[in-house]
Amino acid sequence: KKTFQLYAGSDENLIEFKTETSQYEDSLRIHLDPSILIFDALVWDIPASNQILIGENKIEFQSMRISRGNQFISFEDNPGDNDLVVNIQRFNLSNIISYLNPDTLLASGNINGQITLEEPLGNAGLIADVRIDSLQVLQVDLGTMDLYGETEDARNYSADLLLKGGEIDLTAEGEYHATDDQTQVMLDLQIDSIKMNAVETFSMGTI
Repeated sequence: KKTFQLYAGSDENLIEFKTETSQYEDSLRIHLDPSILIFDALVWDIPASNQILIGENKIEFQSMRISRGNQFISFEDNPGDNDLVVNIQRFNLSNIISYLNPDTLLASGNINGQITLEEPLGNAGLIADVRIDSLQVLQVDLGTMDLYGETEDARNYSADLLLKGGEIDLTAEGEYHATDDQTQVMLDLQIDSIKMNAVETFSMGTI
């Protein structure tokens, strides 16, 4: 067994989990010990039957659902399928942001959506369809953010973003394309409204 731990300050255990690795047929098997799973200094649950099988041409997930209360992140079981699908429900954004700055809450909100990684061991592509409700950044209410992003390959990306219901209403559409000779970035940004409180906060007092 191998144990991973990450501390904040001197004694707060932010992350801790144990893994077991073994050989299973022609794949490497990874199992998370369900008795110790700490994330953002809180205890989370995972089925005892969880495992990840990594083979030469495939990564397979089984019973990989990490949950706490009504929050969860799950990797869909994918026997015979090369795509990896991650489902996210009611996951608090602060669980992630707190690692960047444990002393200050930079952002919070509830994440729901699905992320699909296509052919992860080949010419990987990514499709993300995510919504963040009750989004706050630096205690500024930003309402709801919808994000849809897609990559054809490592050189071509596109993303659409919609922010509404808070102190900033905007839409953004962007594309990124790269060749051996040049990089092309296209961005269409439309700001429908922005309140002065948001301007003052994000300008860090310079306005």
